[in-house]
Amino acid sequence: MKKKDIKLIQSNISKRMTRLVVDIIDKNICSDDKKIHERIWKAIYRTKGCFYESSYVRAYTGKSYYDIEHDEKTRTIEKINNLNYINQMLITMVVLVSSVGEIVGYDGTYKSETGDAIRLTGEVLADYGWYYEDGEEEVVNGTSELYVKNREGL
Repeated sequence: MKKKDIKLIQSNISKRMTRLVVDIIDKNICSDDKKIHERIWKAIYRTKGCFYESSYVRAYTGKSYYDIEHDEKTRTIEKINNLNYINQMLITMVVLVSSVGEIVGYDGTYKSETGDAIRLTGEVLADYGWYYEDGEEEVVNGTSELYVKNREGL
């Protein structure tokens, strides 16, 4: 039951991060600050995932790539292709963090590599109003009581 709760919290974090990035892009409020650009790149690099066109369409529209009408899919892909590189980096960052894998191991323990990727993304998005809801930050940093403690007590 606790693993299911952790997975739900991770899913909600991912959905909220994605909605925030789409709002940033739609409102054209991404900063030109090079330090933020570097932090976005570090979050992308740290996540070390894969991404596909279908992932971008799902992130941007909130709909499955396979359930979306062809014209809407084409418009969405064109819009993403025409974004400036910073907005493309932002959406790539949340696409990757959405597919980075589970933050909880098969045995109920915390997976720090996944947690670190989510945390770095959250740090970037904090400049745009990101915040963790109750219990989310503890899940991301591995201190939640929902996790099973490993042999070292972590």
